[in-house]
Amino acid sequence: MKKLTALLLALAMTLALAACGGQGGKPENSAPPQPSQEAPQDKAVTLKVSFAESQGDPKYDAMEAFKEYVEKESGGTITIELYPGNELGSNADVCESISQGANMILSNAGDGLGDYGDPNFTAVGIFYTFQSAEEVNTFTQSDLYAQMCDNVAANGVTVLSMNWVTTPRQIMSVKPLNHYEDLANLLVRVPASTYATFFSAAGASPVTMTFNDVYSGLDSGIVEAVEAPLGTLYSYSLYEVAKYVALSNHCLAPALLCMNTDIFESLSEKQQKALVDGSVYAGDLYTKACADSMADYRTKMEAEGVTFIDWTGEDIQKMTQAAMEVYAAYPDMDEDIFEQIMAAIGK
Repeated sequence: MKKLTALLLALAMTLALAACGGQGGKPENSAPPQPSQEAPQDKAVTLKVSFAESQGDPKYDAMEAFKEYVEKESGGTITIELYPGNELGSNADVCESISQGANMILSNAGDGLGDYGDPNFTAVGIFYTFQSAEEVNTFTQSDLYAQMCDNVAANGVTVLSMNWVTTPRQIMSVKPLNHYEDLANLLVRVPASTYATFFSAAGASPVTMTFNDVYSGLDSGIVEAVEAPLGTLYSYSLYEVAKYVALSNHCLAPALLCMNTDIFESLSEKQQKALVDGSVYAGDLYTKACADSMADYRTKMEAEGVTFIDWTGEDIQKMTQAAMEVYAAYPDMDEDIFEQIMAAIGK
């Protein structure tokens, strides 16, 4: 009887220990849990793309290509909505909204990011800094550019690409501008602070307004001139209210696409790649279309009664000197930023 009782007690203790191991202990020789083989799904996101240009402009066509590329390569998880003509607000307002978390993508001049963590970005938009699309593309492969992008990303704005290079910007006006001196006191529409600083240095009176308002501004006399690539001037039908174009070739400022950093980093690698590669792809299309169409736009505008005025080398030299004054107006930039950019592009 005692043996039977002892045997039953031993069996009970064994069962109790087994029960404890099932609740909190790890059974010896048990296999570790296997990770799930299912990859995380890309989340659906809608991004609104803001840009100034309208239908008929190479930028609009490139944006449609960007939309198609991103939606396809993201497997339909990213929806791109296009808002041309500054429908969502001025570039400055949209950029500020992006830095605060808005689900937007902005097409903006590179110097528009100068207030978002790296003042040196201002330099990429200063007149005569870049002379060709090749120089811009070389710069975007440099360590200097990469560091600048990292700095603005830390302040809420991620750059997707900066290879959107238009043809040189020209000055369209309601009265002929035969020489540099004719800029004196001219009411000229400008898109950003660097442009305002430059035209002020040249003796003009800069006026800030969205490009959507330029037609009425020229027609009413609020402004007397506007500067932009020929394609943009033509697509907005400005030849109806301004009949002169001075070929100043004053700016080859590259544009970029940017979006909110937190939103970008919340996306999967596949989605991020679709956005970056799509921006580069569409930017290349835009750059080529602009280069191919410059002569065509001049022909079209001449057919509408526009007179083109070739400025002399002396006029251009005076414009270049005025551009150098712009650097001094932005003391937050590195003192040698112009030299750094020239080194980055091998000049």
